[in-house]
Amino acid sequence: MKEEFKKIIASSRHLFSKLSYEKSAIRPDRDWQYITLSFLVGLIILGMGAVYIYLNVETNGFWNATSSSESSPIRTINQKNLDAVTGYFAEKEKNFQDAQNNLKIPPDPSL
Repeated sequence: MKEEFKKIIASSRHLFSKLSYEKSAIRPDRDWQYITLSFLVGLIILGMGAVYIYLNVETNGFWNATSSSESSPIRTINQKNLDAVTGYFAEKEKNFQDAQNNLKIPPDPSL
């Protein structure tokens, strides 16, 4: 019985031992290498994207407006709706000016 108990304690001794940095494999030099490598890879990818966009803008590859006036008719502004919108904002401006000019001072509650 004592021998079995000693085997159990010997096999579970690593659970009760103190942890050290060597056992958990913390290596700052390796971690900094990963961080630096990740940063450089990201920087290269962003640089390639910037060069790609720059070259396409220079050769008019981006935001290229084609004139297709024959295929789509010219749309006009509905005058009735435009008048309604401008009237709404004119009324808001009038209400704002009235509120600025006719300041109402509330009665003093301390009296």
